[in-house]
Amino acid sequence: MFALSGGTYNITNVIINEYWDVVEDNPQKLILGVPYYGNKWKTYTSQPYSTVIDHTNQPTYRIAMSAAEQDTILWDGLSNTSWSFYGSGDYFYQTWFDNDSSLGLKYSLVKDYQLKGTGMWALGYDGARMELWDLLSSYFENYVSIENNHNYHINLFPNPARNSIKISGLTGIHNSINIFDLMGNLVATDAPIGNESSINIEHLNEGVYLLIISTSDEKQRIIKRLVKK
Repeated sequence: MFALSGGTYNITNVIINEYWDVVEDNPQKLILGVPYYGNKWKTYTSQPYSTVIDHTNQPTYRIAMSAAEQDTILWDGLSNTSWSFYGSGDYFYQTWFDNDSSLGLKYSLVKDYQLKGTGMWALGYDGARMELWDLLSSYFENYVSIENNHNYHINLFPNPARNSIKISGLTGIHNSINIFDLMGNLVATDAPIGNESSINIEHLNEGVYLLIISTSDEKQRIIKRLVKK
């Protein structure tokens, strides 16, 4: 788990110093991995970068964020990372993790350097919280690969949906629509004809799904978040 900046080893330095030839010539070959978990440390003081006594565990985002909301969510400007702490006896416990603010900066880096996209470990670590899905939507909802970066305006409605969904704004080259659950299982599919498509989702359980619209050669992919209610 690397911070965006600060220290001797961070994401920005890795891109500039280790992957710059790839970024400069073929940025679509790189995907930025981000953690949906944090690191919890036992320390001597409540100050950032305090001497560490022990690394206690790696809480998922849901656990880290819920605990931080009970205390105070802090921001470290050096590493551009969120963190929180609490005291117990003579010691303190600090948890450092990415939230929507720090992940937003990393997603901006993806777009600034025109990387292929982002991936995370792991889907589901945010539980029922929606802010990370909203963040992904705001940055990548109409994301298409750099090879053919056209400005498509795909609409999905209603969303959330109960029985069926309609997709509009399709073009003739969009010939497959697939819906996946968060485990990567294909749960619904359609081969649209024309500018609109309708998919029955009555059989799906309540939850969040990924709807992927693509061309047959997979060079253009648009990802939408679908909420089944």
